[in-house]
Amino acid sequence: MITFIFMVMIATSFASLLGVGGGILILPILIHLQGHDYLDAVFLCLCSVFLLSVLKVMAHRDLIRNRARSLGFWMLCAALGAIASGWLVDRIPRQELQLAFNLLLIAIGLKLLIYRPSNEVNFENRARQKIAAPLFFLSGSLAGLFGIGGGILNVPILHRILRLPVIESTSLSFFFVFISSGAALLTQFHLHAQKVQQIPDIQLISLLIGTLLGYMLSKKIRLKDQVLRISFACLLFGVALSDLFYR
Repeated sequence: MITFIFMVMIATSFASLLGVGGGILILPILIHLQGHDYLDAVFLCLCSVFLLSVLKVMAHRDLIRNRARSLGFWMLCAALGAIASGWLVDRIPRQELQLAFNLLLIAIGLKLLIYRPSNEVNFENRARQKIAAPLFFLSGSLAGLFGIGGGILNVPILHRILRLPVIESTSLSFFFVFISSGAALLTQFHLHAQKVQQIPDIQLISLLIGTLLGYMLSKKIRLKDQVLRISFACLLFGVALSDLFYR
């Protein structure tokens, strides 16, 4: 369990710095190294992502409070996406889901490598606000399907489409992660209560300890943005390709 806690800690600390929940790395750990069924792994991922998002929302509560009225509709879109995908996840074959997840990792890695920050701020643009709504629904749906908070989409939506500053976008991303992971958790528990209750308590406790330690570690890490993004992208490529080649 010490090794598992350490891996979750590293995954969470990296993800926390990028405005994502960490599920994109924790899900492969749970499936391939811990031997969990896909549905159990998704539920455990959501527990970790939800805890991290709570901690980050508390840390940035003033910023979120200032933007709460503007973010309300998009919050609903993310929640609906999480609920809808939570109902669908058990109806999609596991192999197809894991293949889709690996392709998602590769796409995210490529996005991180070609990412270019923008200094333009234009939050009130109506056309951009309309584009953002379905994208937040898609972001929320990632929670139910893959156990991730959707932060990897939230940050570019907030920064590239809504034109918020990159630091603010990274912080606000966790508000949406909190909403989507919470909605997906409730949906999963409602649909599969008997199954998820069979998950060993020690596994859940270890996961949450690793998440908490990862959050604390992220506050002490000081890396240049470019170094962080490239390192994270390479890690995603490694996870995805190793699974595709050795499945």
